[in-house]
Parts: sequence; C-alpha cells; structure tokens
Amino acid sequence: MPVAKLIATVNQMLPPSPNNIGFIGGIRTRPHDDVGVRPYIKRGTSVMSLDPAVINGLFALGGVLAGAIPAVVAACFKERSESRRHLRDQALKVALEAWRVRLERQMAVQPLEHQVIYSTLLAQLASENRLTPDRVKARLNDISAIVDVMAKHSASKVARS
Repeated sequence: MPVAKLIATVNQMLPPSPNNIGFIGGIRTRPHDDVGVRPYIKRGTSVMSLDPAVINGLFALGGVLAGAIPAVVAACFKERSESRRHLRDQALKVALEAWRVRLERQMAVQPLEHQVIYSTLLAQLASENRLTPDRVKARLNDISAIVDVMAKHSASKVARS
C-alpha cells in the first residue's frame, strides 16, 4: 500500500475536521492530489504548503546558526580575556616605572609586589563600567584596605627577620 493511501485511510478514520486536515505523527497534514500529503503551516484562514525546498532551506539555516553561535561566543570570551591580559600588562609596566622613579628619587619605596598589586587594582577600577563617585570611593577604600594589610604583613615579616 503506498504511503499516500495509508495516510488517506488513517485520515478517514479520524473525526472530520475543517478543510479535510488530519494529524499524522503529530504533524498537521493536508492531502494533495499531485504528491499525496504535505506538511503545512496554517495562518489565519489561509493554508500555506511548505515546499520541500523551503524545508531544506530552513534546516540549512538552522545548521548555519548551530555552527555560528558557538564560534561567536568563543570569540567574545577570547576578546574579553585578551583585554584583561592587556590591562594586567599595562598595570605591570606602570608599577615597574613608578617603583623605579621612587627608587631613583630615594623616596619611601614599598616592595615591588605591593606596587604591582596596587597598580593592577587601580587599572581594574579604571576599566569598570558604570563608575559613579560613590562606587569609586568605595572601591578606593577597598584598595586602601588591601594595601594596608600588605604593609602590615611586610612589617611583621621584617620584624621577624
């Protein structure tokens, strides 16, 4: 028995519906004399048959999207990590230069590690989005607290030596 006849027989066993529309395997179908039964999309009162070329095009579009979306997400993460790495490199250069200048001028020199951490924290502050005066004050207080803890730790380390 050809598939079209089988589907027509099953549709005849179903209760009648408008426009002679049946359900086969969860897909709405409509009988056609030339090709048997085709899937369709019903819009309002008109019925639009889906041509096999349209279905193939939709699957191709889905395949393109399935392949492109992960690549775009990976590129965004890569750009973000490169931006952070560049920021850390710039903070390190600034810290080294500031430490060198203080050493040349014989000013009070804090350990290089402290200068690097301080510069990195300030660079992160400068790169934050949506800066407001209150957020900057709070963040600077946090940075000062971190630097104070590092200074106390260094002082206790020197006292033990």
